[in-house]
Amino acid sequence: MNWIQQASSRSSPIVLKVNVTNGEIRRVKLENPTHSNLLKLVNPNNNNVELSYRDYENDWVRFDTEAEWDEALVVYKYMLEKNYSAALSVKVFTKEEKEEAKEDPVEELINSIEILPLIVAEDSKLPVELEEVEVSDAESEADEVEPYSSLKEEEEEEKSEDDEALRQSMQAMRQSVSNFIASAPQAQPELPSAQYVKPEEEKTSKFQEQHKLLVEMGFSDLNKNVELLEKFKGDVGQVIQVYLN
Repeated sequence: MNWIQQASSRSSPIVLKVNVTNGEIRRVKLENPTHSNLLKLVNPNNNNVELSYRDYENDWVRFDTEAEWDEALVVYKYMLEKNYSAALSVKVFTKEEKEEAKEDPVEELINSIEILPLIVAEDSKLPVELEEVEVSDAESEADEVEPYSSLKEEEEEEKSEDDEALRQSMQAMRQSVSNFIASAPQAQPELPSAQYVKPEEEKTSKFQEQHKLLVEMGFSDLNKNVELLEKFKGDVGQVIQVYLN
């Protein structure tokens, strides 16, 4: 929005030409052109706005205080005294309008970037002096081929050395295993015992301790002792009770 001031004194009324955001143009009269009255006129909703005025050098100067607005009126009065054409204009930026207004200067700045050539004075010298060396085509081809071929040969030699070391290691391991097997004592297989155990001895060995105790108590009948021990599952006490009864 642009406002055009058409008065030369702060005390005299100011007729403002208002460009509304929807494109409508209106004229508004400001009886007392103070900074606070100007804000009430251009910013009735107390939005976050920025005010700027155009000076005699055609530059936009931002103002936020009463003193800065008074300076704008002084500039306008000076312009009238010097018979400058054009009136004092006041512009209001809201936050959204300011962001949109900043897009064009940025784009213009980017488009104006130029890549300048390096310029060296006659008396100055470059920090590093470069010496041009001529290289024949044969030498350049050899430099490109030699590293690859030599690297391939080194890889093949290392691979063959690794294979030979692995083969010798396996051969030594086989020889060591063969020597160990040859020197180890041969274990003789154990054959099953062919000894014959009589039934009486088997029974006696089963209840050997119980039978020995019964013999010491005077009960020396082997068959009877074994029979009773088998009946009572080795319980000597019950066997003695049978004998006593």
